[in-house]
Amino acid sequence: GPAIDFDAKRFPFRLGKYWLGRMDPSRPIRNEETMGGFGYAMAGVNSETGERVCAKINHSIHFEGTVAQRKEVILQAMMRHENVVGIKDVLKEVPPEARDGKKKLVMIMELMSGGQLFSETLASGGLQCADNPKGMPESKIRGYFRQILLGLAYCHGRGIAHRDIKLENLLLCEDKTTVKIADFGLAKVSTGVD
Repeated sequence: GPAIDFDAKRFPFRLGKYWLGRMDPSRPIRNEETMGGFGYAMAGVNSETGERVCAKINHSIHFEGTVAQRKEVILQAMMRHENVVGIKDVLKEVPPEARDGKKKLVMIMELMSGGQLFSETLASGGLQCADNPKGMPESKIRGYFRQILLGLAYCHGRGIAHRDIKLENLLLCEDKTTVKIADFGLAKVSTGVD
């Protein structure tokens, strides 16, 4: 196919058909925005299509290869909803910054370049009110809440309980109008029997 034009300085690490780089070029790969319980995230580009993606890379030897890890991948791959972060690919490769040089599971997901709802909430100073006129307007919060509930209803309708809904696991699109649920690492499938 035709060569895809992308910034090789911005995406210096090759992983399969993906080129990866820092989420924020001005910050370290691993920082409070990119780190999770068992992994870290990197921005990327598909070398075949030019599509921007996010790579979720496991860094925990206690999580790698476990049933819990496989469950997270399977559950995330089952989800197809406008308010749930979509998974595009799964690789088993030696990731950038792998301290042990071993292959790890890497989930390639849609890029939510608006960041965490947590950071957006902090940046706005909370809810807009008389004491905080620059805060987030209630109408915007209501819109986010509606989208979160739609995403959760979708998951619950498929017997999946996320079990870790928090602002850090709610990600925004680039223009910050859409919020999506991420990180199904603690999710549980309901059998309908207690």
